[in-house]
Amino acid sequence: DEFVSKIKDVLGSSLPALASYGLPALLNNRDFIGLGDSSMSEKVISFLPSVVMHCQRNMKSNSKGPVALLLASSCRQVRDIYKYFRDTGRSLDLECLEISEETSNDREDFQAEFHVAISTVSTMQKVHTSGHFDFGTISVAILYGVDELFDGSHAEAIGQILKDVHPERQLVAFSRSWLPDVRNAVLALAKNPVIVQIGDVETAPLPSGVTIDVRIMDDESAKKKDLQSLLEETLRKEDAGKTVIVVKTKRKAKNTKKSVDSKEFPADVLIAGRGRSKASDRDAVVKDFRSGKVKLLVATAATLKDIGKEEVKNLVMFDFPASPREFAHLLRQTAPALKVTKVYAYLTNVQGRHAPGLADLLRSAELEPSEKLVSLEEWAKSAAEGKGPPLPTGKEGGGDDDDKDDEDSDSSSDDDRRHGRGSSSHRDRDKDRDKDRDKERDRDRKRSYSRSRSRSRSSEDDYRSSSKRSRRSGGGSRWGDDDRDRGDRGYRRGGR
Repeated sequence: DEFVSKIKDVLGSSLPALASYGLPALLNNRDFIGLGDSSMSEKVISFLPSVVMHCQRNMKSNSKGPVALLLASSCRQVRDIYKYFRDTGRSLDLECLEISEETSNDREDFQAEFHVAISTVSTMQKVHTSGHFDFGTISVAILYGVDELFDGSHAEAIGQILKDVHPERQLVAFSRSWLPDVRNAVLALAKNPVIVQIGDVETAPLPSGVTIDVRIMDDESAKKKDLQSLLEETLRKEDAGKTVIVVKTKRKAKNTKKSVDSKEFPADVLIAGRGRSKASDRDAVVKDFRSGKVKLLVATAATLKDIGKEEVKNLVMFDFPASPREFAHLLRQTAPALKVTKVYAYLTNVQGRHAPGLADLLRSAELEPSEKLVSLEEWAKSAAEGKGPPLPTGKEGGGDDDDKDDEDSDSSSDDDRRHGRGSSSHRDRDKDRDKDRDKERDRDRKRSYSRSRSRSRSSEDDYRSSSKRSRRSGGGSRWGDDDRDRGDRGYRRGGR
């Protein structure tokens, strides 16, 4: 406490709790790793200026250049942190530089004096390659959100950047999770770190008490057949409990619901979006699912949170997510809330590139991968090294092939519509809608034209009647006389 009070005397009395652990570690020439949930964000940001001030007082190089380097996972984080540094730095005499994609080649910005450089990893990698400033003056490297930084496969780029900073640099890292892959990546960069955890932090790669059955299929058609077999043999039993099937797109959710629906075991679909997919419709679907009227629900990953806390024994990942990390993140988010005990995950040979990561994920959770998954893992590794046959190519789950028979659904997914990848039937419907819009515009023009003609005729009649009244009363128009008499009297509009 006495040591912390002395730090507050030097660095200010508004020292957050996290700094009480971090600053003593830095003053002792040790690295610092702070772990906590998302509620720590403001506390972490308020701690960073104190870190930069400490490095400024203990510069390890006499050359001109920044003393701190901060890497964030997104441009939004970069802007938020820069705004805080900009507002706080005025009272602390700190200058910071926000490096964006547009300013990464602007040499004038790098020639001015600044103490901390803030950027994303990809942008800082370009600056590092161009050599706009000396990285050797950097005394501390700050990694903000390492769980997201290493999720973007930036581990190698971060390692290359940190090789060129000062040899005695210190590392400050913050993370919302402490998973095995994140832990190994951070500890490889840190030197004798002090690790402090505040609040709840995810430490297990997969939720406990959940059994995962990875089903390897040759293609999409084989995946559909296996789903029907799984429903008949297991999921439609009386004691099977409730089941949620997760697919990639809204259109595929509608089609999957049609294929799995039955009178004995009714199914429904839970999707997000505009139009017919209103909030009231989703509430009605969730109500039926909770009451037991519907025991089989087809949903997208975005609508799983709408189910709330409900006992769902079986979770079928019919379309595998974009990566094994995203698969694990989805399970950690949904499985505890839904009380899932069994997960069925489908993976086709086309998606074989995910097999090594998925197998490693299961092993890290002390789960044994199946023989088919191990075989696909070996195939993917040998194909990546060029020592074996390549993996098959083709469309992955969630594509338009599954939706050719859907005439009642909306147009293709938002992503397909945005990039113009809809099927021919969708393009025909778009053309019809365009024609309807053109017809509606023509009708509006005609109505507007007829209304303007009517107003013109009425105003002309009013003018004539007013002229008659003015002549009867002995008066004239605003120009002094009736317009029909102006030519005879030599009058013009605006003067004689």
